[in-house]
Amino acid sequence: SLDAGWLSGQSTGELSRVFARGVRGMNALLRLLVFNVVPTAIEALLVISLLGRKYGSAYLAASCLTIGSFVAWSLFVVELRVKLLVRLNSFDNQIFTRFFNALINNEAV
Repeated sequence: SLDAGWLSGQSTGELSRVFARGVRGMNALLRLLVFNVVPTAIEALLVISLLGRKYGSAYLAASCLTIGSFVAWSLFVVELRVKLLVRLNSFDNQIFTRFFNALINNEAV
């Protein structure tokens, strides 16, 4: 017979939660790449090349600088957000693990 100490040390709920979150994350990432990032990058390249041909290198440089600044700022903000989400997910994993294990191990104790 297993005691309550051993049962509370198992992390079945956390594994289930992490797996489900990973599947949702990959789905969101692929959807974001296919429908947002790739079309926007193609459009930006076409517009920048058109500006460069039609108005010269000054507009080309200004456009590249503007888009580059926006990308740098976006990456900075995303890094801050990822740090917060990692912390939030850690707390969420702990809570769900305790809840799930309490439900699973209810009859075993």
